[in-house]
Amino acid sequence: MMHSPNLSISEKLSSSSENAARFAGRAAAAKGVRHAAAAPKDLMHVELEGNLKAHLHGFLQQAIKHYKWFTRAQLNSRIRAFKFPSDRPPEIPATNLKGVAGNLPSHKGSITMTSGQMLQFVIYSLEIFRPLLTQAARTSAEYAAWVAHVTYFQALLHTTSLGIEARQTAASPSLGNLQYRASVPKGSRYQAGTEARLFSSAC
Repeated sequence: MMHSPNLSISEKLSSSSENAARFAGRAAAAKGVRHAAAAPKDLMHVELEGNLKAHLHGFLQQAIKHYKWFTRAQLNSRIRAFKFPSDRPPEIPATNLKGVAGNLPSHKGSITMTSGQMLQFVIYSLEIFRPLLTQAARTSAEYAAWVAHVTYFQALLHTTSLGIEARQTAASPSLGNLQYRASVPKGSRYQAGTEARLFSSAC
């Protein structure tokens, strides 16, 4: 279903009951995500500088410290080797994984990245994580919640008609007012397996 480019993000997300049903089903594991009622108007501050950083801290703290699905060294090796098209994310420092009593994520936890670096990491995070995860980890509630959040975020980008452009020339972020695009290598379109297929048929 195509939406008018003049509609706001919230209008686009809530104008279709079909879209709402799809978001509700796929984002159910991401606690606190209200897919249609609270679509952010500023993705940089609400998601890239806020929700996604807190969620990524929680996911990594549990994956590395609690479940021991992979090590920080293994993750950083994947980050170093990955061919990001722009704004290369830094390695994850040990301080970003500091939790609280009971080996739980900290409510103050975050990730040391700029918004541009977070944009790139989030877009490619499922490709980065997947080789590090066992089948049991891939079917865990923690990973399902991260997949849902990534899918939700990408659907917001897609719905605003900014999307993920398959042109290297579209890689100049201007994040303050949502006039940005995330680039992927020329001639390709981001797809991280069956977990994170965008809702192209519904938007």
